[in-house]
Amino acid sequence: MPDTWIAFDAAARRKSWWWTGYLTAVFGGLGVAAALTAAGEQFWWVFSVAVCWLLSVVYMVNRGYGRSLLTSDRIVFRTFFSRRSIPWVEIVDIEKRRHQARSGEWWDLRIVRTHGRPLAIPGAFATRRYDSAFEEKFNLIREYWSRFARVSTAALAYGGTRAALADYRRRAWRLLGMGLGLVAGVAVAGVSVEAVSGEWSGTVAVWAGGGGLGIAVIGVGSVRIAARMGNTLSRGPWIACPAVALPVGTGAPRLVLRVPGSSDFLALTVVAVRQRYHLVVPGGSGVLWWCGDPRRGGVVAQPGGEILAWARPTHRGRRREGDVRRAVSLGLLKWAAPRQPQCSELHGANSSAREVITTPPRRRPLFRWVGLLAALVMGLGIAGSMAAERNPQVDLTVVQEDARGNCSVTWRDPWSGAERHGPFRCDPGRDPILSDWETGFVVSYEPWKGDLYNADLEGTPANAVNDGLFLTGLLGLAGSGIGGGIRIARRVTERRTAMRGSEPGGWPGDDVPRVVLTKDNAADARELTDLSYAAWAELARRTARPVSESTRRREADVRSLPWWRVRTLWRISQLGGVLAGAGGGLAAFLWWRFGGETDVGLLSIVVAGCVTMVISGWRAKSYGLATVRRLVRAARAPVPVLRPYVLVHDPHDGMPVLILFPRHAGPDALPDAVLTVLPPGSVKRPWLGLPHPVGTADLRGWLDEEPTVVPWIEGQALWPLQGLREVRTESAEDRSYLCRLVGDS
Repeated sequence: MPDTWIAFDAAARRKSWWWTGYLTAVFGGLGVAAALTAAGEQFWWVFSVAVCWLLSVVYMVNRGYGRSLLTSDRIVFRTFFSRRSIPWVEIVDIEKRRHQARSGEWWDLRIVRTHGRPLAIPGAFATRRYDSAFEEKFNLIREYWSRFARVSTAALAYGGTRAALADYRRRAWRLLGMGLGLVAGVAVAGVSVEAVSGEWSGTVAVWAGGGGLGIAVIGVGSVRIAARMGNTLSRGPWIACPAVALPVGTGAPRLVLRVPGSSDFLALTVVAVRQRYHLVVPGGSGVLWWCGDPRRGGVVAQPGGEILAWARPTHRGRRREGDVRRAVSLGLLKWAAPRQPQCSELHGANSSAREVITTPPRRRPLFRWVGLLAALVMGLGIAGSMAAERNPQVDLTVVQEDARGNCSVTWRDPWSGAERHGPFRCDPGRDPILSDWETGFVVSYEPWKGDLYNADLEGTPANAVNDGLFLTGLLGLAGSGIGGGIRIARRVTERRTAMRGSEPGGWPGDDVPRVVLTKDNAADARELTDLSYAAWAELARRTARPVSESTRRREADVRSLPWWRVRTLWRISQLGGVLAGAGGGLAAFLWWRFGGETDVGLLSIVVAGCVTMVISGWRAKSYGLATVRRLVRAARAPVPVLRPYVLVHDPHDGMPVLILFPRHAGPDALPDAVLTVLPPGSVKRPWLGLPHPVGTADLRGWLDEEPTVVPWIEGQALWPLQGLREVRTESAEDRSYLCRLVGDS
């Protein structure tokens, strides 16, 4: 459908101007009445009326000249003062809203969004119940919205992507709220504690407030990333790309994506906390989904679009080229092009993925408006300072004075000539001969006109406000200049890092294969997925991490030693937290008992130890010790069962998964059981200690209550995270689960 404008016609705008004139006359009369009847405070009354009039005029002008642009994928609001774009995919409903007051009633149109308050649509307003133009606008907007819902190719409308984005946004706001709440709580509690004891409250405030501020900063970044994700996912479809995650040291993980159907690449750096790094590692299929602009970054996700992460282009050209060479050496060019989850019906059958994804969004001129506002504020400060130079100097008669220099003085008003009385800050060190005389200055401009102050600028807030306005405006100008410069530099960098054609990061033309996966043919695609032993083994070998020598000691054998000497079982039991909390509390008690100094550090150790001991003890009693007893009993079972296995990683959480096959499995054998196990390595390198991706496992366990099975591979136990799950490829649910492990969603 062509783009269409929703706006008032000439008659409606004339009527709006008539109402604006009527309001101007009303507020003008109120201002004149306030100026003639108010005693002594005429300025504030007139100022209040003027502010109300200005707000009314702004509302009327904004309503009269506001309009909305209906496009194929979004609605754009354009008013006299702002512009806003709302994708159709974020809109839940279009509704009429009735408003009633004493003078009458009126109607407008509102969009109900998935998140956030409903927004009024500019250009749609009626004062009659049945207005043909208003009804026509309402029907036209709903037609655009419903047509988009029928042919939507936005990534946000696919599967669980909307729920995943909502969950990410919810976590970001929760993190920001926790940080700000901690800072506010520390501020309030610090003041209260300082009133009682000022010995250690400052230390508590510094540590807790600093931690809260750090959490708040991370929350702000997460909220910003969530907003960018929502904007990106509503602009283009998911594109399934063969991908490689390059192993790096302590830095952020880097990815290389190959454009489907071509030999072009896109080098990316993931923006995420360390705890989410494993979410961007390609699963067994070696595929990641991408939605975004190669020049500005976008969203990467595991197949299915339910786990999201933001990725930016890798900036340094040499590093980008090195990443692409490493990806090619790992065989990225040889991988087959994956099936595409969406197509581009909105843009025609011959449109390309590049046309859909890389359409750059319009950037709001934020920093120029900030600079303009800052210049206005600084101008007010300069005007106030220049007006202060014309403040008249007056002689003061000291009526009363205390030892600290606080005086009561009288002086003659320089404009009316009337005698005035007021407080004044005198100079205590002046000559005793001048004990009944002082000199000061009177403010000559509103709203502080008539205030008295001394040579040290004490007695009126006017000078402080002028200086504050000037400094605020100066800082605003500097910030807008720096921000604008950074934005310009980023645009230049984006142009340089834009990878086209043979450069890494280009996108294919119109020959990109696109397949529309509805529910029916998505099920057919799962039926076509090869789940044989040979296919699983090939995927496991291709995605396995290289085996590296580790200095980490092998876990103890629970069959010959007590269970508490096995690292994984000790961690599962939760007894480590109990002992750590008890030890910390005992050490603090002994320090205090034998004459140590009591300070905030000691109190913090005691509190942390008690909390850790209680929480860990509850976890150990609830499930930790029971789980350990069940696993030890299964690991010591006397009868082993040998089964071929294939080790893959769940693309959704990165956990190791053993795919088990019948004992005498051939290349065409299908899996009959799945077992998710705990990674045996450390927190930073959980893959250390994993066995070879293909081999034979010695299964030991019991099937009497909950089927608990512990696999022994290469003389080491892999402790299960869940019970053994038997699968049948004839079952739609089990086949869908296996396809998810492969990476086909």
